[in-house]
Amino acid sequence: MKTHFIITTISMLLFCLPLQPLQAQKTDQKKKKKYISWLTTMNSSSETKGYLSSVDEDHIVFSDFSTYKKEQINIPNLESLAFRKNGKVGKGILYGTLSGLVLGTIIGSVAAPPADDCGAFQGFCDLETTGYIFGGAIIGAPVGALIGGLIGSAKIKIPINGNQQTYKSQLKELEKYSFD
Repeated sequence: MKTHFIITTISMLLFCLPLQPLQAQKTDQKKKKKYISWLTTMNSSSETKGYLSSVDEDHIVFSDFSTYKKEQINIPNLESLAFRKNGKVGKGILYGTLSGLVLGTIIGSVAAPPADDCGAFQGFCDLETTGYIFGGAIIGAPVGALIGGLIGSAKIKIPINGNQQTYKSQLKELEKYSFD
């Protein structure tokens, strides 16, 4: 009986924990990061949201999210481009919420009045202390989410102002944000 248990355990470990990591598809290429782009042209004061399809010496190819048509824009018509990594706002909110939750819990436990002798469960023996801890977490989570969302919504702005020399100096940077 004991031998059967040991053999079953060893076979389960060998089955569940392979010596080499398994991969469905092995690729040597790095996955290119996706960026959301905002385009401002010289004759339009509003920004167009989309993605930068490709960049060239003389023009860019931009596709907006409303029509999904690719449009070629010459450099003299280009005022500025702004970029943000796809999913950055959501990650900022998530990390901010978790940080606010932890920080609020710590602040709540420090702000709680000293409890009487509670033994090993010093922090949770008193309902008032528990209220301070959970209250700090409840207040800290949305504040952290707001701060994380604001930080995550920041854009990288590259001004061109229709200047060919400025565009050529930023060409390597713009290639990083394009899909092609």
